[in-house]
Amino acid sequence: MRQQDLAMSGIKDKGTIARSLAQLEKAGFVVRRTPREDRRAKAIYLTDRGRAFWRATEERVSSLMPDLTAAIDPGKLATCLEVLSSLYDRLHEEALVLEPSEHD
Repeated sequence: MRQQDLAMSGIKDKGTIARSLAQLEKAGFVVRRTPREDRRAKAIYLTDRGRAFWRATEERVSSLMPDLTAAIDPGKLATCLEVLSSLYDRLHEEALVLEPSEHD
């Protein structure tokens, strides 16, 4: 993933993303590299430590989901997940549409 993609996802501005990535890099969770095809960009890669942390976090969240969602009507939960999935997809579509104009 590129640093620009994170900023364009609507999470935060470029400066905030850069500072957050610097902290993650310092902690050994990610590395940033300049791709050959675009020297202006910074590609972000998880390190072994970052992948291990990601897996552990996914496992923990997955183990908590049944308890967290037990009191929610299954139909409402399904609708919520569909809406969130649609929003996620739309954010990525917008990022792809907006991205090329940034380089013009």
